[in-house]
Amino acid sequence: MSKIFDFAKQKIKDWLELDKGMNPLTARIVEPMSFEANVFKNHLWYRGDPSELHQFYTSIDDMMGNTKFWQAEATNGIDFRKIHTGLPSMIIDILSDIVFDDMNEFEFDNDNAKQIWEDIEKSMPSDFFKDAFKQAMYLGDGAVRFCMHPNESHYPIAQFYGANQVDFEYNHGKIVKIIFKLPYMISDKEYILKEIHTETGITYELINDRYEKENLYDFEEFQSVRTLYHSCRYWTAVPIIIGKSPKYKGRGKSLFDGKEDAFDSFDEAYSQWIEALRDNRTKQYIPTQVIPKDGATGNLLKPNVFDGRFVEIKGIIGAEGTAPPRIEVVNGQIDTNGLLAAYTTALDQCLQGLISPSTLGIDVKKLDNAEAQREKEKATLYTRSKIIKVAEKAIPKIIIAALNIMDTMQGEPFKEYDVTCDFGEYANPSFEAVVETMAKTRPGVPIMSIEASLDELYGDTKDEEWKQEEAKRLKEEQGMLSKDLPTINEFDELGGIVPNEDDYMQGMVE
Repeated sequence: MSKIFDFAKQKIKDWLELDKGMNPLTARIVEPMSFEANVFKNHLWYRGDPSELHQFYTSIDDMMGNTKFWQAEATNGIDFRKIHTGLPSMIIDILSDIVFDDMNEFEFDNDNAKQIWEDIEKSMPSDFFKDAFKQAMYLGDGAVRFCMHPNESHYPIAQFYGANQVDFEYNHGKIVKIIFKLPYMISDKEYILKEIHTETGITYELINDRYEKENLYDFEEFQSVRTLYHSCRYWTAVPIIIGKSPKYKGRGKSLFDGKEDAFDSFDEAYSQWIEALRDNRTKQYIPTQVIPKDGATGNLLKPNVFDGRFVEIKGIIGAEGTAPPRIEVVNGQIDTNGLLAAYTTALDQCLQGLISPSTLGIDVKKLDNAEAQREKEKATLYTRSKIIKVAEKAIPKIIIAALNIMDTMQGEPFKEYDVTCDFGEYANPSFEAVVETMAKTRPGVPIMSIEASLDELYGDTKDEEWKQEEAKRLKEEQGMLSKDLPTINEFDELGGIVPNEDDYMQGMVE
């Protein structure tokens, strides 16, 4: 019976010509920026030059009507001041400081490897790892390569290249090639030397300005360039990738990605605040006949747009039988609460998910208690942990790559190295807070010995002998006297009976 009903339903559908669904939606989306342009934009935000930001945003079409603050231009002849707060670079600098200032010493599986690395490190720029990760944080990714300059150093020299000079090739989700794009200018023509690093060596390609391959050895500048192959599989370059970009596959995600509009709004809110302060300065409305004059030419002084000290009043300037002309002083009014709310809201959007305001030394809500400040600090901890997670993997790989290159240069056999990199803690509770918390768990009971208290109180300002004497004096004051038990001989001298040694030991056993 059911088969008959199904057959009838199908016939009715065929007769009515019902469509099972609409055609799939097709939309054409145009990316306003390439990957290289996005990296360049992030670099400009870190540089923090307002003139560069204005030039960049006024030269591109964001396909949204160019309504951003840094794209805005005066159209009515009234200029306005654009101010960049420098917040993006401050975020990156503070995060790199709180991460790499707490980096502990590297641990090696043997002392020889440690000594070789210390010699290599001397030829590297100071704060190399901090600077490399700082660039990776605002560019999104990058990679470290080693080069040899015998005139400068007998050891391989590490260099970091940002996302705009590095490409990655993947196979099944794994990086198989790291390509460094090194620019050269030869006979007024631009060339790109591609240095391709794999697990088995280094090869080169030369690309001209028309993106065509050239013979590398047709140019005198590259006669000394040689490909490198090694039988053992190890990397001579190491990528540093912060996060994963949802827009550009296989690339890192800058800490600025998704925050450009918030930074733009924050600069706008601050610029409007400063503009309001300028527009609402005290103004003097002065009749024409009493406007100050130039002592040299006798001409009337023009009002200054910046200070707005006086404004000319045209019309009746006073006649016989009328009131004499007066100078009127008008005080401006500023919507402080509204400007502060806009400033605070924009700032919260800039820092949301990245860093706590207290980490930057910004106090925007003075009513927050200590517990609320600690909760906000978790944003900094999350970002710091993400950076540390990448650093703990990338830095040992960089060190191992340097050691393997040294072995290859010296003709040594390939060795496996084990290097550990770890970091200290951040935002631990203060000593006072720990003592207060522990005291609450054991009320009325001392939680520290006298010796430990003296160490915390005096530190290295007093030597150990003085601390021991002070501890002894404090114990005597508290009745905590200690006296050694007399020996057998001393007991005999005091008139006691010294038992036989066997009887004494037997008594101890019993």
